[in-house]
Amino acid sequence: MHVHRARRTSIAGVIAVAAAFLTACSSNSDQATGGTGADGAPSAPADSTSAAAGASTGGGGPVDCVNGLKGLSLQDRETELYEGAKGEGAMTLYTTLVEEQIQPTLIKGFEAKYPGTKVDVFRSNTSGLAAKMIAEGDAGKPVSSVWSASDGPSIKYQDSYDYPTAAKFDKSAVDPDGYWAADVLYFLGFGVNTQLLPAGKEPTDYQGLLDPALKGRMAWSSTSASTGPLGFIATVLDTMGEQEGMAYLEKLSQQDIHLVGGSARAVLDDVVAGTYSLNILAYSDHVADSVSKGAPVDWVPMGPTLVTLHTIGLTKNGPQPCTARLFVDYTLDVEGQQQLSDAAYIPANPEVSPKDPDMKIDSPKFKTYVLNSNDFAKDRAKVAKIRKDLFGLS
Repeated sequence: MHVHRARRTSIAGVIAVAAAFLTACSSNSDQATGGTGADGAPSAPADSTSAAAGASTGGGGPVDCVNGLKGLSLQDRETELYEGAKGEGAMTLYTTLVEEQIQPTLIKGFEAKYPGTKVDVFRSNTSGLAAKMIAEGDAGKPVSSVWSASDGPSIKYQDSYDYPTAAKFDKSAVDPDGYWAADVLYFLGFGVNTQLLPAGKEPTDYQGLLDPALKGRMAWSSTSASTGPLGFIATVLDTMGEQEGMAYLEKLSQQDIHLVGGSARAVLDDVVAGTYSLNILAYSDHVADSVSKGAPVDWVPMGPTLVTLHTIGLTKNGPQPCTARLFVDYTLDVEGQQQLSDAAYIPANPEVSPKDPDMKIDSPKFKTYVLNSNDFAKDRAKVAKIRKDLFGLS
């Protein structure tokens, strides 16, 4: 059972995120199988010819990869996109996923399935990617064709898409306006040092964080992304209600929570080292990785557990439109999602089982609350003010 309250998209709220990203930066893949050729890649019709913006079909003129895919079957779509991609050269992916994890899996798999394609990866944090896309978009010179991040840039810098290989995804994992679809899920719970908080002593829900014994012993990241304090506050307010949620947050603010500069991984490393007893927002996969290396740490689901979406989308006027759509379809389909799972990420496609079977939006073990990019953008300003007023985080 999971908790998810549908909330209306606020375009103005999404656009406002772009300005926040710029301010922050100034201050500091159902996979279509199709026919195959001798090389194992989808075959194109014999009379097809490549074009920068699309491919030509056997029965007529060129197919525009941006506007000419409507009505095509998945097989024909794949064939035409691949034919067009062959003439586009290398495509640049802007992502917050770890390059060392996706390069030998997702990227290598895509390039092997579609010989002649190439994907260059540029990695940064969420605000860095957004600022880069905004600057390039405003200059009329976009470099990326695909982006993937926890919180996407303003829709002004994105192209909408129908995401045909995400047809079976949970409805909360695909933007109804087509600006993004989830490629990876993040489950955030308590990261607990098992030596400092033995079994039975750790909190198991939000109220447990108010235990006087935990005062001064907890920490969270300074990130402004939805995976940090902002996401936690938004979840509390939406699941508890405004009045009860604010009363809870005021009590929590008296617990002297430590702010750690850097990522949630950095906070978890401090918990492993014993600097703090608990990380309020720990990624389940980060904890699993530490446990596999013998660290004295455990992941405890919150009630409900915060699930954030790492999303993928198309860059507005990206220079490789055919490769971009081919790559997004591949990433969200079973093959690409399995490769992301092999790279230690939790796949968004329900047809691909995560390594930990409990890590699903409809988990049988715990309730979840899905916070998507539109939700986060809508309430960002209000939540940021609460964070500043109660926890001293600007």
